Amino acid sequence: MYAWVGLWTSGFLLTAACTNLAGLIRYCTRFTEEVFNSFLGSTYIWAACGSLYGQLRVAALATAAGAAGAGLASGSALLSLVLAGLTLGLCQASSDLSTSRYFTERARSFVADFGPACSVALVSMFSASRVVRLLADVPRLALPTGAITMGRPLLVPLFVLPLRYRLLAALPAVFLSILFFLDQNITVRTVNSPVNKLLPRPTYHLDLFILGLLTAATSLCGLPWMCAATVESINHVRSMTVYKKPAQTEDLVSPAELDERELADLRMMFDSLDEGKKGSISSDKLVSLLRSRSLLEGELLTTAEAARQAAGVLQRFDQSGDGKLQFPEFVSLCVASAKGEQVMPNPKLDNDDETNDDVEISVVETRLSGFLVHAMVLGTLSCVSSLRVVPIAVVNGVFLYLGRKVMQGNQFLQRLRALAVPLPLDLDTKSPAERSILVLGRDAALTFTGLQLACLATLWALKLTPGLGMVFPAAIGALMFMRAQLLPRVFTRRQLGVIDTPIWNIRRTEEEAAASLATAKNATAVQNQEP
Repeated sequence: MYAWVGLWTSGFLLTAACTNLAGLIRYCTRFTEEVFNSFLGSTYIWAACGSLYGQLRVAALATAAGAAGAGLASGSALLSLVLAGLTLGLCQASSDLSTSRYFTERARSFVADFGPACSVALVSMFSASRVVRLLADVPRLALPTGAITMGRPLLVPLFVLPLRYRLLAALPAVFLSILFFLDQNITVRTVNSPVNKLLPRPTYHLDLFILGLLTAATSLCGLPWMCAATVESINHVRSMTVYKKPAQTEDLVSPAELDERELADLRMMFDSLDEGKKGSISSDKLVSLLRSRSLLEGELLTTAEAARQAAGVLQRFDQSGDGKLQFPEFVSLCVASAKGEQVMPNPKLDNDDETNDDVEISVVETRLSGFLVHAMVLGTLSCVSSLRVVPIAVVNGVFLYLGRKVMQGNQFLQRLRALAVPLPLDLDTKSPAERSILVLGRDAALTFTGLQLACLATLWALKLTPGLGMVFPAAIGALMFMRAQLLPRVFTRRQLGVIDTPIWNIRRTEEEAAASLATAKNATAVQNQEP
């Protein structure tokens, strides 16, 4: 039955790849990504906390019942908490070292990449030391000592299953295909985000086709299915990313050419607003213009002040009634704002996904690192018995670290926390999540965040309800439908442009990536020709 479900899934995936259904992933915006990653991260944390809580509960019940081994159970549970916290702390410290000022850049990068693995080894050796074993012992990974055989040939005897069950296997395969389709493409969508500045074209359809072939092969052999590893893929891109400190420069328009450039740029922005393209307005340029205008008045505005006034101009435009604000009024609003007449305290600087002080400049793109990582995973089969020394508490600590890692940079969770801040002046304008609250106002941000929270709660309700877990993948697909059909009816285009990412045009994205690749090759050729 397992093999037939996998074969049906493989057929559905191959059909989706050959019919270019991967293009539907363009509806997967930050709205869907944030809910999916929040669910993924909370699943890691839930599994770790559930395991640790289970040990504490057993120890508490044993103590309450006056069992003979209650003291040992309590010591084991407390030691598990210590080992899990120690593992979490070491993994997090090694990851944070990459942005510190200590040691050389190469040493920091090495520790950040291999720190979690070293942390697992160090804490496992510490737990196996004589001193710790005198205090208490903890449950460890249960692994086989030799090869395991199920007493069957390599290929599954497919036709032993009656025909009606072969056909019924298509039903769970539909939901499994949806899960594979979304997990695979959301991961590729995240990796190929414009923030990462990858040069090769994203091959959504080819990746899905290969996944279908792998699903068929593993099903025929009765082996576990595989899919894109979201957490590992994101961490791999981060490990291959090169960062640098941003240059402290001022982007101001020269006062000598202010009038012509200001009017031309304001006209372009006004036309974009008037045509309903509010998500495409360049807030950075408007901020720069307002700061430059204030220079003529004898006092230079700060970036935050100019951004606050720019947001006020945009809100006044929204409130003008069907966007019928005339161009002279729009110009007068900008000039009035530049003179210091604040319209609303809503700063909007940009919409970057990263809040780190370091700026990503490139990603080292190579297949060698991925090949070596998976080759090392295969090599662990030769020493799998030595993994029995690893405590389960250490694995729980790694799960806690991975869950927190996935949630880093998640604007939905940051915004959920920032909504508890009562005063707008206490919000951090450097954080994109908190900045979106200032720009759009608390009501709009609360509505958008509430919808995401409701979607996350629905996913967890489906996961925890017996009998409904099979329809869980369809609920993830419903998130993209909500983004495409529901959210545009609730929010304006400018609001979605601030708090969410636009719906992708994959064909255009591939063309832009190909153009970037050609530009990079031309630049390399020119550089090689220079003496």
